[in-house]
Amino acid sequence: MGFHVFVAAPVTSIDLALSSGKEIVIEERSPKELLNSRGGLGEQIAASGISVWNPAFDVTPANVITAIGVITKTGSDAFNINNFIQKANGWK
Repeated sequence: MGFHVFVAAPVTSIDLALSSGKEIVIEERSPKELLNSRGGLGEQIAASGISVWNPAFDVTPANVITAIGVITKTGSDAFNINNFIQKANGWK
């Protein structure tokens, strides 16, 4: 018995103009969000001198994605990603 790996992401996360996820620039968020209380606004709670990498998101490698579908409250269904994005963006 195996399992399928889906990526749950908004339509705006999909860029069909890119040839692979390697072209995506991953934005970095402030280390203070992890080192300080209250999402970076409060006092430091981590030990001094700790280094943090705080990416805003990650990219799932294509080779681990085993299923393509639409995830809804009632389940999922296979779909054509090009048609889905065109409809979501109001293209014909």
